[in-house]
Amino acid sequence: MQLLKFFHLKEHPFESSPDPKILFPGENFKQTLKNIWKNICSANGFVLLTGQEGTGKTLLLKAIQNKISLNHYTCFISDSQLTPRDLLETLLEHFGVYPDIKDNVPMGIMLRKLHVFLMDRAIRNERVIIFIDNLHDMPDDTLKELKSFTDLEADNEKVLQIVLAGRPQCQGLLGKTELKSLTDRIKGDYRLNALSRNEVVQYIAHRVKVSSINPRDRKVKFTPKALLAVYKISQGIPGTINAICRRTMAAALDNNSHTINLDIFKQAIEGQSKKKHAQGFNGLTRVYIKAAAVFLIILFTGIFIFLKSRPGPDPDLFTRNTPALPTQHLTEQGNQNAGDMPGQTQTHDQTHDQRHDNEVSAQKVSDQEDIKIRQIKIDQPPPEALHVSSGAEFIRVLIDQGMAQIWKGTDQGLLLFHTVDYDWHYGPGLFLTGNDPDTGPYVFDHQAHLLDEPSITLSAFFSHLEEYIVRNAAPVLATSATQVFQPDYGDVRNRMNHSFYQFIHTWESMEIDDLFEIYADEVIQHYMHLSQPVIFDHHQAYLQKQELFSRTDFIALEVAKPVFLIHPYKPEQIMAVYHQKYRSDTLEDKGTKVLFFTKNPTASNYQWLVNEEFWVRDM
Repeated sequence: MQLLKFFHLKEHPFESSPDPKILFPGENFKQTLKNIWKNICSANGFVLLTGQEGTGKTLLLKAIQNKISLNHYTCFISDSQLTPRDLLETLLEHFGVYPDIKDNVPMGIMLRKLHVFLMDRAIRNERVIIFIDNLHDMPDDTLKELKSFTDLEADNEKVLQIVLAGRPQCQGLLGKTELKSLTDRIKGDYRLNALSRNEVVQYIAHRVKVSSINPRDRKVKFTPKALLAVYKISQGIPGTINAICRRTMAAALDNNSHTINLDIFKQAIEGQSKKKHAQGFNGLTRVYIKAAAVFLIILFTGIFIFLKSRPGPDPDLFTRNTPALPTQHLTEQGNQNAGDMPGQTQTHDQTHDQRHDNEVSAQKVSDQEDIKIRQIKIDQPPPEALHVSSGAEFIRVLIDQGMAQIWKGTDQGLLLFHTVDYDWHYGPGLFLTGNDPDTGPYVFDHQAHLLDEPSITLSAFFSHLEEYIVRNAAPVLATSATQVFQPDYGDVRNRMNHSFYQFIHTWESMEIDDLFEIYADEVIQHYMHLSQPVIFDHHQAYLQKQELFSRTDFIALEVAKPVFLIHPYKPEQIMAVYHQKYRSDTLEDKGTKVLFFTKNPTASNYQWLVNEEFWVRDM
């Protein structure tokens, strides 16, 4: 793109949906985030968030939703123009309580089923949190219905909590006499404000810096008068700032200028740049119309840096980067592993297995109707194990059962080899556990750095299983016996195989351009003796590998016993763990290699791209 080349940019700094690292929230954003977080932790009634369009309300709610822990259920409703019946149907279908609702089912029955679902959650010490965006569009009748959802109490604590968000006119909407009972339930009322003048300057500078190829030599420059004009017209609304800055940068390019002064600013606003763009703004009204369509859509991990100062929430409520539970029903299905042969389960430790129920029993409604609770047989191979080579192994932790299982790949399928009781403290997801000669037994959590915590934690977990593990490290799939997932991963397995073996092949061929078709835009490298990973953008990672290839004449890799595990709650993430012997004319090494693949949004040549790496040397 000509504009990126002219301003020496890696990406446009003012796109409406930029990379999370470009995020710059103001003080009000951070404080509002902490306040809502605190309300959710304390289960303190309804929460209301208001703010003008473009201030980041949806971003804030999505970020909180995706930090809710495994033991809690969430639902995000963005289409608020729902009738009371539509809202009930949406919730019941989302939580898998009543997936096939008929048009003639009375509202009372649906409401009773929702309450039974909530009662079951209370028994299990779980909570349900609903996020409703665009509250200003919700009909009055539907608003009234919300109160009835929260009438269930358990030990003086609400099982269901609702977080509402909308434009400022929501205050007037909720002020109606007929909605007083709902308004009385709102215990937290917060306003997301626009950025101040100084914050607008910092916002623009931060985005330009992060997007520049060389942050120390930025080619996009705004004069003080131009910055003041941006602030005055945008009124500090991030969406409007982005729209204005995109126009002014285009006008600066037309004028062959890296500096955006007041004259160029006026050209952009009035549509009088040199090429007289047909899409130029025609006065301030056009700016506001354009800004009305702009939303700040950011991925979840970008705001984690603002959560470090949160006021002490319950550590069991929020865990590392854990999205909301999926909602479709589980269907029992065997797994294909070990050379893609039909899954055939064998049990090695039957005595222990008999001490545990194999199924989660269905909960019954008082009127003898059954609500089908999701079921899973804990002695069946987990579908998340996409591929386990014969002779390889992985550990499945069932958090809610206090149990760890060792599964081994065989020529006939997966074998449940051994089971031990263990209280897992690291939350759900994909991990590596092992024993390092220098640091001792550990658990590796590749996402810990998002909360500014060390990736390697000393843990006795591996010691409980070490005698059954062939090597000094093993992958861990941490999930729940009541967890719901997509049961059919056949196509994912095939595409993952393609990306993985092409990655190995291009390493050996040292064809760096081909290799970097399989690397993601951001590459995170973890090291055993570093508490935090080293993060490279695509260009930096390319230069690093290029320098490595320049120092050697050949690379030979021996890859053995790969295991592919898909994240139980984030199906766009796969972990590949395998033993590797690395040999070149300058180095020989062997150990366990860990790759994390992320789904390619463009899905060109490769559907899965490498975005994280970790190496554990053999003892």
